[in-house]
Amino acid sequence: MIREFAMCAGLNMQSRLLATVLAFIGVFIMDAAYSQTQADLREVASSKTVIKVNDTTITRAEFDVIFKGAVRWKYYHGEVPEKELAEFQRQVAQDIVEQHITYPEAIRRGIKPDSERIKRGTDDYVKKYAAEGLSEETKNNLLSRQRQQLERRDVLVKLEQQIKSEIVPSQEEVKKFYQNHPERFTDPPQIRVASILLKVDPSAGGDVWEQTHNDALALVEQLKAGKDFAVIAKEKSDDKSAEMGGDMGYLHQGMLGANAETAIASIQPGEITEPLIMLEGVSVFKLLDRIHSTQRSFDEVSERARGLVKREMQERAWKEFKQGLKSKASIFIDESQFMPIPKEGDGVRIKVGNVNTPSG
Repeated sequence: MIREFAMCAGLNMQSRLLATVLAFIGVFIMDAAYSQTQADLREVASSKTVIKVNDTTITRAEFDVIFKGAVRWKYYHGEVPEKELAEFQRQVAQDIVEQHITYPEAIRRGIKPDSERIKRGTDDYVKKYAAEGLSEETKNNLLSRQRQQLERRDVLVKLEQQIKSEIVPSQEEVKKFYQNHPERFTDPPQIRVASILLKVDPSAGGDVWEQTHNDALALVEQLKAGKDFAVIAKEKSDDKSAEMGGDMGYLHQGMLGANAETAIASIQPGEITEPLIMLEGVSVFKLLDRIHSTQRSFDEVSERARGLVKREMQERAWKEFKQGLKSKASIFIDESQFMPIPKEGDGVRIKVGNVNTPSG
């Protein structure tokens, strides 16, 4: 459950980061736009159209600024496989289209930016630019563009919130989701084990490992003769669980080594394993309890189920809303100007600083 939520959160965060970059559309990436020379501006004016949405065009030079900024935000200064970069280029193009169809819709709906939030955002940049010693004219130009960026981002976020806020799943939809996704409401199996670890230095020779294994066999004989596992663990174990009589608590699958889990799977609560070679030395395990995977009742997880189905329905509604706008728009994307996608493998790795946009 936690891993599933973290994955969703991770995907949403990536989407948010990219949306932040693409909020520069129309005013470009701030620093890159400011640093353009007159020659750069002439290139913008004369370069070919890469994207056209209704009456708005994005030239190759404009897309170059946007894409390189998006790459820096997503990959920082690392290296990116050619295939992944080419696919990301097309994703950026699609997101540009989406922003150009959603922003006018937000304005049509009368959505306005939060003036207080925009002021707080621009105040931060006022301090930043003041510290850099820029001229008044330069600061004013940058702040004007920054304000446009913040306002645009705020309006787009509000539109998404508006669409998603309309989604309220019914009790029947929540129950159906629970029934169709039992794995999301099932507690994984757990084992409670105790251990006795006889540590061996990793650099030790085979004779030391053999002697330690024999020592562990002697302990197993004592345990089989009836000596208390917890007592021996406190006396002999080098594991941090020794003071608890070797009790390691409840563990999920994968928390012990594969050989230990295989051995423990073959015994019943109260039984012990034979000595096992582990990374840190030789161990003997005792199975204290085994809890099989169990699906929680609907009453126990109804609120969590409601949250999950609502999030899925909201994402679907937002996607369908954008698709509806796309179907009514005139959209052109010239992929011939993009990096080709390698037919086999991932292609070469490209340094972020060496990214060229699009192909050619």
